[in-house]
Amino acid sequence: MSNLLLLRRRLHTVSQSSRLNQHEHATGGQFIIRLEDTDRTRFVYDAESRLYQDMKWAGLTWDEGPDKGGPFGPYKQSERLDLYRQHVDILLEKDHAFRCFCSKEDLEFNLQDATSSGALAHYPGTCMGIPKSESDRRAANCEPHVVRFKTSEVPVSAPDLVYGAYKKAEREDNFIIMKSDGFPTYHFANVVDDHFMKITHIIRGAEWLISTPKHVELYNAFGWQPPHFAHVGLLVDHQRQKLSKRDIDNIGISVFRDTNITPEALLNFSVLLGWDPSLQNRPHLDKRGRMTLEEMKDNFTLKFTRGDIVVDLAKLKFFQTRFTRDLISGAIPDPTALSTRILKPIQSALKQLSKDLSKIPSSELVAEVVGAQPQMHISTMRKPKQHTEEYIHEVLKASKSSMVNHHEFIRDNLYAFWPPSTLAYKNSFKEFSGMNRIKMVRRKERIVNVDISKVLRYLRNSLQEVPEEEWTLENVGNKAKELADSVTYYNTEKDTFMEHGAGWKFLRWGLLVGMPGLSVVPVMMLLGREETLKRLRLARKCAVMQEEKLAVEAKKAAKLQKLSLLYNESMRHSAGRGQNLPDDQAGAS
Repeated sequence: MSNLLLLRRRLHTVSQSSRLNQHEHATGGQFIIRLEDTDRTRFVYDAESRLYQDMKWAGLTWDEGPDKGGPFGPYKQSERLDLYRQHVDILLEKDHAFRCFCSKEDLEFNLQDATSSGALAHYPGTCMGIPKSESDRRAANCEPHVVRFKTSEVPVSAPDLVYGAYKKAEREDNFIIMKSDGFPTYHFANVVDDHFMKITHIIRGAEWLISTPKHVELYNAFGWQPPHFAHVGLLVDHQRQKLSKRDIDNIGISVFRDTNITPEALLNFSVLLGWDPSLQNRPHLDKRGRMTLEEMKDNFTLKFTRGDIVVDLAKLKFFQTRFTRDLISGAIPDPTALSTRILKPIQSALKQLSKDLSKIPSSELVAEVVGAQPQMHISTMRKPKQHTEEYIHEVLKASKSSMVNHHEFIRDNLYAFWPPSTLAYKNSFKEFSGMNRIKMVRRKERIVNVDISKVLRYLRNSLQEVPEEEWTLENVGNKAKELADSVTYYNTEKDTFMEHGAGWKFLRWGLLVGMPGLSVVPVMMLLGREETLKRLRLARKCAVMQEEKLAVEAKKAAKLQKLSLLYNESMRHSAGRGQNLPDDQAGAS
């Protein structure tokens, strides 16, 4: 076997595992899952099952592991304790290790003493001189102890494929390799396992670079050939601060899965953290803004950029948008992925939302449940469009939504799935307040100062002329354009006449209550002739009500203004008469 790859530590992101997986395929090696569960204080009972679930969801496959077995098992470190103890004994026999019987209190005292004097906090070597016979006897008597490795007197260089040779300024401390509970430390167990599992490459975060000299010393003590190390930069935020536990928890695979991020988008995002194909004469890989899994496998290398890696989730949004758009448009011809990754999750969300909405007594609360703007309301009294995968696909093709999140998509295209309520039209009618001097050409007749309700009636009646059997994209598109071009209005906010398709605004308001995103003609095809005409009729009815209300308010305002003018005029006359009276009459008055 030429190359065996190792997955280690908890997967906060798919980043490291995707790199290992791509390198394994690129070099013809094998990918191993090994569970490092020797730290019993941090044991999580369901971590193993969640690991497999996350890996499978992300499309990452492995050749060996606790669930599959293999020639180098067992694959849980807690089941390999005999192997570790045997090799601790080997180091003790070769005088490369020693037992330490120091109490925690003694070690803490030495640490404080070294810190206060400004010295390095190294183990003081208290137990290094204990004769082996005495050490064996005390251990046989079950005296608590740990086993420490005797490190080199001079710093050891550790080769790295990314950072080159790494060497500390000071020698390594005599670090612990076997704890008092009989479990090995991370450093020791992994070196033993890497050797016996024939691991050739280890890819891990740069925070482990400082520990690599320890591992090299252990390999040297056993006379083993160290594997190749490649340390990848730390993941940091935009302030270049190391990600906090909260940050890490928010970029876990399960989080992305639960928020409907597609595995393909996540793999693209992750594999490019610290790796840039354009810097390796592979600019063609990202010319489409994404790579396929096969392209990742065929072209991946261990030439990472040095330094910290900023986690920019906007790039994940970009990949999610690009991948879903290509699936939706058919640029990626994968009906199964389209269905499982996009259509079915949206369908499930719509069904759940329908159940939630059915329990709401008032449409006033609909926006709160959906997460839409307060002025957006749907009619829960009317049956929504059928939430089939085919219909959802058509909405996706007509929508300009980024489709990063399924719930956001539903919110942004709410009126494609539920009809607007009367309240929605009422609340949004104010957006027409900046219009006046509306003009309309009807059968070559130019009509000026038209009410909005009359425009809507004209649009509806004209579309009604298109029979059901001729309700096609071409016919409806031509008719809608003709109608849109026949309406103009003066926009007081922009101080200009809106021409050349000004009628689209009225059509959009009648069909979608002005909601942006969906194109008007595809919406009419989605809704069908009957629903299109029904919405325009309701929109006109609401417009009439609002116009009548505004007319009443305008009459009241005019009447109040007239009364105010009469009152002011009366006051002026009264003041004038007072000035013309004699002084004694003016005083009497």
